[in-house]
Amino acid sequence: MDRSAPAQFPSLLRWFRQRVGLSQNRLARLAGIDPAYVNRIEAAPAGEPVVPRLPILAALSEALELTPPERDRLYFAAERLPPALSRLNRWDPALAVVADLLTAPGLSQDDLAEFRAVLGFIAERWRRPASD
Repeated sequence: MDRSAPAQFPSLLRWFRQRVGLSQNRLARLAGIDPAYVNRIEAAPAGEPVVPRLPILAALSEALELTPPERDRLYFAAERLPPALSRLNRWDPALAVVADLLTAPGLSQDDLAEFRAVLGFIAERWRRPASD
């Protein structure tokens, strides 16, 4: 996902919408919601976001054709549990280890980038089908 994408929910929704070339009205129609609601979400003042319920977030994600990581980022920006974490259906201590490292004070950006790369490399080992 593009690191230049905004972090705040209203701006991120607008960024995704503009990236695919949809108007607010068209996005609303594709998601099956009122166009005024999309406008209210995107126009919400900083610190006071309009946060949709989960079914609406799902419909917006579908209408925007978001990839699973993009969808998770939108949910996270909306302060909702991303679907990838929701599928775990339980707390996993590995998540705490990763969160602690990603938020460790004093870690440089280079160290964080290296940690993310190593984590991606490790995860890739189990993503691939096991060879016989």
